[in-house]
Amino acid sequence: MKKLILAAVTAVVMFSTSVAAEQQKYYMETVTDPQQRAIVNIVHNEIAECVSFYIVSMVRANANANAKTAKKLNKTILRLYVRARQLHRKDVTEERIKLAQEMIYKQMDNNWKNYFLVWNEYAYHCEEVVKNPRGRIKYWVAIMPQ
Repeated sequence: MKKLILAAVTAVVMFSTSVAAEQQKYYMETVTDPQQRAIVNIVHNEIAECVSFYIVSMVRANANANAKTAKKLNKTILRLYVRARQLHRKDVTEERIKLAQEMIYKQMDNNWKNYFLVWNEYAYHCEEVVKNPRGRIKYWVAIMPQ
């Protein structure tokens, strides 16, 4: 049942943003410098992980009949998904999101009682990804070997 809900939520998120995202070029295809490509891939992966974390959180909010939280999470998911699609191809974006969701459920041991373990790992980091995307890029540029 949980996987069915997850699949449905994921499908809605992907479908609702795919039309807008398909009409634009993604940034990765314009980058030729290997170091810049590595940074774009890292940032893209962070965004995909956060999309996955927020999808899992939205499933939890819906299960707890918390419509207000679910609506807020959905807006965040859509915004992050569009940002991810601006950086990379659709197939790469969706595969990274799928793999991150699988990893999150594995970390929870497929048990909602363990949700707060995942929350502790992702919540603050993902808040930073949402609120300060340029800061995340600057962070990776600063620590990337020259």
